Amino acid sequence: GVAPPALSPDGAGVLFLTDLGNGDVGTRFLDLLTGDEVDVVAGGHADWHPDGDRIVYCLDEVLHVAWSDGSGATTLALDGQPLIGCDPEWSPDGGRIAFKVIPEVHVVEVACDGVDCEAMNPVQLTDNASGGPTHSSHDPSWSPDGQWLTFMTYTGDVAPQTVEDAAYHDQVEQLLRWNVEIADPAGGPVQALTQSVDGELVASWLPVFAAQGG
Repeated sequence: GVAPPALSPDGAGVLFLTDLGNGDVGTRFLDLLTGDEVDVVAGGHADWHPDGDRIVYCLDEVLHVAWSDGSGATTLALDGQPLIGCDPEWSPDGGRIAFKVIPEVHVVEVACDGVDCEAMNPVQLTDNASGGPTHSSHDPSWSPDGQWLTFMTYTGDVAPQTVEDAAYHDQVEQLLRWNVEIADPAGGPVQALTQSVDGELVASWLPVFAAQGG
């Protein structure tokens, strides 16, 4: 199978996670104009920098950055330490990356000089580990203006680690309720947009179009 696709900023290609054919999974690029495919990096859940020159992805639960062709791969670090996480998504202005570290969603500022990117000023948006019905938050998605983040959460009468270890198991899934939540990426309060929806959800933002007729 393939997942999750990330359309390039110019709309000419897609990055996606797939089986590389040797027992490993990695990120592949599909050229939508020619149909050509090329393996880019090991690891997955890649997302584009808004300028299309760089990508961020997770490998062995560590965030990495590279040029869009996979060259120059380097570990994204915070205070000299590898930045643990997955589901990374670059903000529309390229200045921040949102990501998950089970069971929370985080945001970190990022400054890039060439392919090397420095992380700073981390913010933890959610507080699931302190107790309550929510087990985990994941799949952050930036609003087109960069002022909001949505992410998915799941709740249920099972232990968090049981859910992670038995993902998509029918008996576990029946106990879960999925919701879309939203927060100010600077650290504002989390608000629920849905309540106890059956089945997994994935939230997406509509693009912002210029007003017609001036």
